[in-house]
Amino acid sequence: MKMKSVALVISMTLLCVHVHAIAQIKPGNITVAMNNNSAGSNDSIQANFAPITPIGTRLEWNSYKQKLSGGKATWIYKTAQYVYIVLPFLTGPNQFWVAEPGDSIIISINNHNVQFSGKSADLFNLQHELFSIKEKMKAPTKEPILIYPLTAAQYFEWISWLDEYEQRFTGLINSYEGRVSKGMLTFLKERYLDRIVTRFEDLFTKLERFAKKDSLQTITKNDLSVIYDSTIAHKINKWFPYTTDGFVGEWSIFKKSIARKYNFQFDKDPLNSETKRKMLYYEKGLSLYKNKPLSRQQFLARFLVEDMMHDVKFGPELKEMLDKYYAEPGYPKYKAYVKEYETKGRKVRTGKRPSEFILTDTEGKVFSSEQLKGKIVLIDFWFTGCLGCVELTPVLKKIENEFADTNIVFLSISADKEKAKWLKSIKEKKYTTGQGINLYTNGKGMDDIMLYDFGINSYPTLFLLDDQFRIVENPLPNPRRDDGKYLIELIRRQRAEMNDGPYVFYGKDATTSYSFNSSEVVVKSFKDVMPQFPVQTDGKKIFNVQLKDELKIEESEFSRPEKLFVLSDIEGNFMALRNLLQSNKIIDENYNWTFGNGHLVFNGDMFDRGDQVTECLWLIYSLEEQAKAAGGYVHFILGNHEIMNLSGRDSYVKPKYKDNAAKLGKTYSELFSSDTELGRWLRTKNIIEKIGDLLFVHAGISPEVNELKLSVKQMNDLARPYYDKDSVARKSTDKSLALLYNTENSLSPFWYRLYYLESERKITMGGDKGGYDTLYKTPSAIIDQVLENYQVSKIITGHTIVEPNNTLSVQYNNRVINTDTPHANGISEGLLIVGKNFYRVNDKGQQNFLFSDSSQSENISVRLPTK
Repeated sequence: MKMKSVALVISMTLLCVHVHAIAQIKPGNITVAMNNNSAGSNDSIQANFAPITPIGTRLEWNSYKQKLSGGKATWIYKTAQYVYIVLPFLTGPNQFWVAEPGDSIIISINNHNVQFSGKSADLFNLQHELFSIKEKMKAPTKEPILIYPLTAAQYFEWISWLDEYEQRFTGLINSYEGRVSKGMLTFLKERYLDRIVTRFEDLFTKLERFAKKDSLQTITKNDLSVIYDSTIAHKINKWFPYTTDGFVGEWSIFKKSIARKYNFQFDKDPLNSETKRKMLYYEKGLSLYKNKPLSRQQFLARFLVEDMMHDVKFGPELKEMLDKYYAEPGYPKYKAYVKEYETKGRKVRTGKRPSEFILTDTEGKVFSSEQLKGKIVLIDFWFTGCLGCVELTPVLKKIENEFADTNIVFLSISADKEKAKWLKSIKEKKYTTGQGINLYTNGKGMDDIMLYDFGINSYPTLFLLDDQFRIVENPLPNPRRDDGKYLIELIRRQRAEMNDGPYVFYGKDATTSYSFNSSEVVVKSFKDVMPQFPVQTDGKKIFNVQLKDELKIEESEFSRPEKLFVLSDIEGNFMALRNLLQSNKIIDENYNWTFGNGHLVFNGDMFDRGDQVTECLWLIYSLEEQAKAAGGYVHFILGNHEIMNLSGRDSYVKPKYKDNAAKLGKTYSELFSSDTELGRWLRTKNIIEKIGDLLFVHAGISPEVNELKLSVKQMNDLARPYYDKDSVARKSTDKSLALLYNTENSLSPFWYRLYYLESERKITMGGDKGGYDTLYKTPSAIIDQVLENYQVSKIITGHTIVEPNNTLSVQYNNRVINTDTPHANGISEGLLIVGKNFYRVNDKGQQNFLFSDSSQSENISVRLPTK
């Protein structure tokens, strides 16, 4: 057999969720001996072993490297469990062998041919044959990715294919009875069957996702029920529960039986409630595993962790489930696993919404969390007698006074059970400020469900919620350590993120601007003059913007200046943009241009994900005229997120922008239409520019785009009319235009990513064979061709964060530079070019020398576009 075909393929994803409890296994050694005639005398080989444990979601790998002696090596691994083994001379990524204590295998490799011998040869030959089954079976059609519809015909083709696959591997495993241990045969049979179950569930989900009541997709909800009854229902009864007590496998398939019970009506009660659905799944699981105690524990532990704590808030339903679970006798390891996750989960996570709550104020009136929607809220949890609360009170008072005339809500929640004690402490202002809104738990104290939901186990504890009722940051740094400075700045940033605009619209008779100041909409109209208006920042300061007299399409090529500053992928993070520009002396603290005759290049993706997109856009807009006046220039290269937003695709847009558009009686896409100043301005920008010997493009030039032999200007001119209708461009019969907007294979200049693969090739979902595609890193020769085609020495991109360092990086022997870094995660960097020298700089102004470009001419000049 050939080396490349010897493997038991088990998806790492599946491994992380499929756990197998192997009971009553006698401890022993697993021996793996190798004899490789083609290996070099100095070669070292690493074998990896991972015990298969009944609980937990991660495999713990033990690696052992040995230097070959005469092409031979032996590994002895002591264990009391079944074990996964990765052998690099046999398998590729995510391919595993399985063995049990007492197994001994000799692997002989001669001219890339592999033979198994020894006590466990039958087990390893079986695994090889199991892998080969799928290779020998021709799949009926290319399996669609989940986002695309699956027709009923395709579904039934795949069901038939899976039925045959099941028959083949079951028959093969049965043929090894008497040669491989009964326990191992059961393990393999259930493992492969579980992979079948996963595929069935995946296929039906594809079908289910695109079912429409109005029959637009030809599959109705009633059709789904019929298809389920004929293809899935009897299989669930046949497969579940698995024979081995302790092997739960992929239980998502039996959730379909709950959906079937309610005719797949996810828009109606009870399926339209996530909590109610989970409760139905919970009851189903308890019923299913009632006669298998170890499987029942497996199910409970995984369900509570994966389905409830991960997806559902810590409300009364989950509390009741956990209380019942912990009260059951036995299984301490399972309970410790659940408890550990609960402890982590109850520390309410940043960006998550806590459960709704209802408490009582000092006047006995009901106060609901509904009253906090659309407001920034600081919650202080305290109790009478809390010494830390005494220390915090003066700091809290300072913070409350700082925002006294704003719409910030200060919520004080006491864990006191006695109402009289609570009211007395409020008046004394010792443990709390006595200001803001004071709430009482109606005698429940620390047992109140609201405190449980917030995970309160120490006092004082503070939570900051944004206007969308989401946790801003948890845990918050202790305000006592810096006299509240950090928390004050954090609240200011949250206030700034509630602001938006201005959006300047051109009408027949007047120009109108709309600005959002917290929840207030400020409207101004202008007739004969181009207005100037203030724009909010992430702090106290503002900057003023003067509308331009005229907007002109940018030129595509420029001479290279003495100095350039390049950044990309800010994605609405004004603080990151400000810090990078100010710390590197591009602008001063008042947002004035200080970079002289240098050029600032923003290399795409100012939109999406962040809360201050418009502020970022207006800052770049305002700097353009200042830069020109100083002999400098500002370039804005459009990225994929600019094109998406101009075309009305808003899947990454923060909710506040859609809400604000609705308040104006407009759709989100209208905010940047050709009737607006920002919309018109963005349409003057390019998707690619050449500055001297440097090529700037958001994502990269694919080999296919390079073959078009379009000049930089031709590319911009061809793409520009379709900035706001990219779907039309993608379907165009003009192959050049369609290629510039290609997203299916990410060949577009603002979508391409293959410069930055970690390895020479990468396996991804979606291919013809087994549902995978192979992507190949752009060869160095292609980079040379692009450089030659555009007569440049370097390509500078954004778009792709390069792991593992996530920093600005240099590729292809200094010929490609990537400027995308995760600004929102605190890694904010840019590229500074001064003469021949290239520097990586950060948001503190620190410079790291990258390289010196010996090819750069001594004569560097600046040429601005003619008006």
